[in-house]
Amino acid sequence: MIICRNCGRVDTYKIRQTVAREIILSEGGMPQDIKVISTGSGEPRCPKCGRLVKFFKDEESEDK
Repeated sequence: MIICRNCGRVDTYKIRQTVAREIILSEGGMPQDIKVISTGSGEPRCPKCGRLVKFFKDEESEDK
């Protein structure tokens, strides 16, 4: 279960990620290889309001 302090229970969350791209070029300027590198990730946030969310175990699913 995901809880936002502002919106209540939400089904999804978002994480902002900073990404860098390295392009290896040939002598003629043509791309040979492209590497995508993640340089950092944020904390889980509510997609509606942007506040931090908290995760809780769903007690209903443990009983079944």
